[in-house]
Amino acid sequence: MLSRLARLPIAVVTTAALIAAPAQARQACTGAPGHVQSPVEIDRSQNCGAATPAITISYGFADGQMQFRDKNLNGVVDNHDDVSFIPDNFSDPHIMYGTTKYDLTEVHYHFDAEHKFQGQAAAPAEAHFVHKDATGDTVVLGVLIDGVSVPATDAHDHPLNGVPTTLGASWSVGSVNLAGMLPAGKASFRYSGSLTSSPYTPVHWVVFNDHVEATGSTIAQAKAPFGTAGNNRNRQNVAPRIHPGNP
Repeated sequence: MLSRLARLPIAVVTTAALIAAPAQARQACTGAPGHVQSPVEIDRSQNCGAATPAITISYGFADGQMQFRDKNLNGVVDNHDDVSFIPDNFSDPHIMYGTTKYDLTEVHYHFDAEHKFQGQAAAPAEAHFVHKDATGDTVVLGVLIDGVSVPATDAHDHPLNGVPTTLGASWSVGSVNLAGMLPAGKASFRYSGSLTSSPYTPVHWVVFNDHVEATGSTIAQAKAPFGTAGNNRNRQNVAPRIHPGNP
């Protein structure tokens, strides 16, 4: 277990620089305006201009609680339930979205991934980093996770290792490497969407371009209680307005 000093947040500072887009991708902005239902398939060729406001990510290590959440409170595992990490308050993980602070309230997992990039196969898992400001406005960072034999880090394996099969279970976990859960490259695609479970509240989505890794067997074990269908919502049949950015 790291000391509290070692677990102070580490700032990951990013800029608002745009992803370089090929000439053929510089086209009139397309896609549905306003908030759409999530998740969606993202077409990287779409470019609706600068991804504003700028984002600064302040993550480090955190202790907290893992939960196998019964979100419908019906005692039955279904695709609305999830496996989540709830960080403690001491580590203060948060983002600055423009000039507004959004606190990280949870990191939850979906099996298989909900978002997908056009032309690529769906990833076996996706982590959603849910942030809220003082008014309840929500920004979610979406990270697609590939299953491999030996991942580069154990950032996602650590909280997911040994997930109980009992719905409603809760257990403590320490020194979760939140910064290490994000891809090294912070290029992203943003759109105005919704939560992917009821009540489908409008949120600001930031889906990272690069995938991260976790051990394939760990992903399979965490998915197992949900059955082969997993706990993902189907991608919605709508093309949102996509804003490439960094992040």
